[in-house]
Amino acid sequence: MLVQSLAGVTFASGRKSDGPVAVGTALSDQLGAMHIVYGVLAALYHRERTGEGQKVEVNLLQSVLAYEMQDFFTVHNLKRNFERPDSGIAHPGNGAPFGIYATSDGYISLAMNPWKKIMAAVGDERLSAYDDPQLLFERRDEVYVLLQDCLRQKTTDEWLEVMLSLDIWCAAVLPQHEVENDPQVQHLQAFTEVEHPKAGKVKVTNIPLRMSKTPGSIDGQHRLWVNTARKSCVNSATMRIPSLRCNRTESSPCKRPPETFLL
Repeated sequence: MLVQSLAGVTFASGRKSDGPVAVGTALSDQLGAMHIVYGVLAALYHRERTGEGQKVEVNLLQSVLAYEMQDFFTVHNLKRNFERPDSGIAHPGNGAPFGIYATSDGYISLAMNPWKKIMAAVGDERLSAYDDPQLLFERRDEVYVLLQDCLRQKTTDEWLEVMLSLDIWCAAVLPQHEVENDPQVQHLQAFTEVEHPKAGKVKVTNIPLRMSKTPGSIDGQHRLWVNTARKSCVNSATMRIPSLRCNRTESSPCKRPPETFLL
C-alpha cells in the first residue's frame, strides 16, 4: 500500500469523494516479482550468448510506475491530470459507459464500447442524447446515473445474453469465492490442487501461461518446475533458484556443474 501511495495509484481508484483508495491486492509485490523474472531471463540469455554475467536490480516503486505508463504519458506530455469522477466510472481518463453497474441481482462490468451498441442493448431513448464521445466524457457522471437506472431492470445473466449477442465488451462481476466456478476459469484450469508436506491437499492458482514444448507444473512446496533440458526449480517462497539441473541419468551427467542463483 505504501508503494501504491507513492506511485499515485490511490488517486486512480475509487470515486472523487472517497479520498485515496488502494487497490485491494498485493499489486506492488506481484509487479516487482514479474520484473525480477524477465530481468533474470534477459540476463541469462545475455550470458548464454556472451559468457558475461551481470547484476539485476528491481525495485517495487519503479515496477508500479512502469505499469502506469499511459497515465504518466498524459500527465507529462499533454499536461492533463484526469480527476476521478464521482460516479462509478472506473478510470479517471475514460468516459461513459466504462465502469461497474448494479443489476437486479448483482453487478455487470462494461468496458469501452460503441455507444450505439449500448443504446441498442438497453433500449432506452434517453440514452440517445449522449451519442457523442465528448459528451460521454464531460457528462459521464450524469450518463452513469441514467445507465445505472436502466440496468437495474434486469438480472446480470439477462444483460449478458443481450450484450454479448451485440459483441459488447462486458462481464459479470464475481466475488473471489465464486471465481473458480466461472466456465472460462474452469476451461483454463486456472486453479490446481497440490499436496503440501504439512497442510495436505491445497488449492492454488495455476501457472498463467502455456508453453507447447516446455510446460510447467507446481508442487506442494511453493516451487515452480519448468521442464527444460536443464530442469530448473524456482522457489517462490524464498525467491531463490536452488539449481539448474540436467534432466539426465546418472550414467550421463551434465557437463556443466549445477549453479545457484539468488535473486
